[in-house]
Amino acid sequence: MTETFLTDNWQHPDYYCTHLKAKQGERGRPAGGIAVLIKPELTPIVSTKFNHLEHTLMIETKHITIISAYFQPNKSAIDIVDEIGQMIAQCRQYKPIIIAGDLNSRLDTQNFKTKLITETLEEEGFLLLNDPNIPTYISHNGKSTIDLAFIKGTIKGFMTPIWTAHHTPLRKHIPQEINIQGEWRFPQRKTEQARKNLSRITNVSKVEEKADMIREIERHIENEDLDKASQTLEEILIQAAEPRKIRRSEKWFDEECYMLRKDLLETLHNLKRTADNRLLRIYSDKRKHYKTIINEKKSHYWESEGKRIAEEAKKDPYIALRQRKQAQA
Repeated sequence: MTETFLTDNWQHPDYYCTHLKAKQGERGRPAGGIAVLIKPELTPIVSTKFNHLEHTLMIETKHITIISAYFQPNKSAIDIVDEIGQMIAQCRQYKPIIIAGDLNSRLDTQNFKTKLITETLEEEGFLLLNDPNIPTYISHNGKSTIDLAFIKGTIKGFMTPIWTAHHTPLRKHIPQEINIQGEWRFPQRKTEQARKNLSRITNVSKVEEKADMIREIERHIENEDLDKASQTLEEILIQAAEPRKIRRSEKWFDEECYMLRKDLLETLHNLKRTADNRLLRIYSDKRKHYKTIINEKKSHYWESEGKRIAEEAKKDPYIALRQRKQAQA
């Protein structure tokens, strides 16, 4: 729920409620406010994060991460993208993510603000659930689609308005229902993760430091407890192995892509500090150029990969039946 106007913690007996409280000025009603209500089946709640700008609230449960947002109409696309981006960066990427809230960005009309927000989130792998032709806000001066929802991960979903005789006539914002289905992925055990992040190079000096553990192995062998001996030996080898250098970015993301992204982010941060329309056009042009370059790099890389695999298949026809080490994204 967004724009709750709540300045105190309100609780529902059937849900776990988390609030980002509204701000009370010197006069008039409070401004803003976000509430996320979690059913007991989705607990435990792993973590709760509030953005320091107080427009977004993130709840991570054991199955899914929910980012709820409310931005006033005067907030620019840059402000919205930046704040939601900060929240996304803190999410565990193996869990499905839902972003939902009143972004005050009209989807039913073509404008730069909404286009920038939706395109940026789509680049991050999110899928927009709204139908632009279905309004989420109806008032005396018109109707619009400003309450948006996005999903990402191993889930599918759709969004529908809740047209009820009790609520719809009383509120300008139409309540929305998001139906999702899919499978939940969980992280591997710590030992499996640790093993994957290690190389085959062993630091001998670290093994020598484990004299107590080596004597423990000898005792286990004397007592004919080979299981405990092998477990202790595995622990020594894991602790003594050198960490593997893991490439964080995609293989096609080279130095040129990195420098373009760095320049784009610098322009974005400069744009946040000023309302210069010229700088906004520069940012838009740089963003288009950056998207073009990364798409070209990606296409060229997978073209080369396809040719390489085809050449290998000529030498070894059964290579296509083997399991791939890395899924193609």
